[in-house]
Amino acid sequence: MQSSSFSILITTKNRKEDLAFTLLKIQHLLDRSNVECVVFDDGSID
Repeated sequence: MQSSSFSILITTKNRKEDLAFTLLKIQHLLDRSNVECVVFDDGSID
């Protein structure tokens, strides 16, 4: 695993559309090699 300069942490529950929108908006950051994104799902049913 490569060391990241910073991490983006996202928590979500039953917000599939909002999560997709958020990931789309930060895609330019996720394309960088020094950024990681961790999504925490709290038992979604969607």
